[in-house]
Amino acid sequence: MRHVRTALALMAATGLLGVVAGSASAHEFVTSKYRRIPSESTPIRTSGKNIEPSTYGTSGFQTFTFGDYRIGCERVLSKGEVTESPAPGLETTLTYSHCGYYPIVGGEEHIPAQVLGGFKVDFLADGAANTIGNPELEEEEYLHPVAELRETSVKLRIPAGKFCEINVAAQTLDYGPKGEYTDALYTDSEVPITNPTPGRLKLFPGGFQHKITIAIDFKSVKVKFAPETQCGEDEKATEREGTIKGTVIEEAPGGNIEWK
Repeated sequence: MRHVRTALALMAATGLLGVVAGSASAHEFVTSKYRRIPSESTPIRTSGKNIEPSTYGTSGFQTFTFGDYRIGCERVLSKGEVTESPAPGLETTLTYSHCGYYPIVGGEEHIPAQVLGGFKVDFLADGAANTIGNPELEEEEYLHPVAELRETSVKLRIPAGKFCEINVAAQTLDYGPKGEYTDALYTDSEVPITNPTPGRLKLFPGGFQHKITIAIDFKSVKVKFAPETQCGEDEKATEREGTIKGTVIEEAPGGNIEWK
C-alpha cells in the first residue's frame, strides 16, 4: 500500500532514535476524463462514499471521538471539483448520516445523533517532513500543514436526554513537534469495467477505472461545546481536542483519479 503522511497529523513516530531525514517524495493527484482537461471553467466533478458494510466495528464505520463523547456514522458521502491536473491537493466535502452516540466504549448500544453540515477538506498529496528526532533525543520544532478543514463547520448533536452540541470549526491540521500526527493514507485501485463496449473503453483505456481509497485518521482536531449546550457544563474547559476516523473511496465519475 502506498501512503503519505498528510497535513492533519496521525501515527506517532514509531519510537525511532536519531534523525529520520527529509520529506516524502513529491506526489500529486492526477484526474483525467476522455477529451476533458480540468480547469476553472471546465471542472471535473468527484464523488465518493465509504466502504460497505459500514456497521459498528467494521472498517467502513465513521467515528468522531472527543473525550467521553463518541459519535459513529454508518455512511459518509463526498463531493468535490477538480480544476487542475496534476494537482497538489484534492478538495472535497464530506457529509455524514445514519449516526448515533455510543456512550459505552466497545459497546454497540447507541442513541440517535446527528452530524450537521460538512467537512470541506483539502487533502494534500505530499506528506509532511518525516523528521522524527535527532541524536540528542530532542524534538524537532517543526510544524507543517498537511491538510485543512475549510470554512464549512460541522455540528455534532446528541438529542436524547439532554441536548448536546459540539462544534468543529475550520482549522489547519499540522504535523506537530510532539508526535501529534494526523494521517490520510491513499491507496490506488483499478476497478474492472463492466460491459466493456468500445464506447466505454474510450472512457477507460485498458478496461479499468482508477479510484483512490482515503483512510482518514485525524488527530488533534479542535472542537468547542456550543454556548447553551448541556454536554459541556461539567467540563473544566469549553475547548478540547479529539479524533475523526473513517474511509472514503473517491472517484471521478466517467473518468479516473490517481495518487502518483
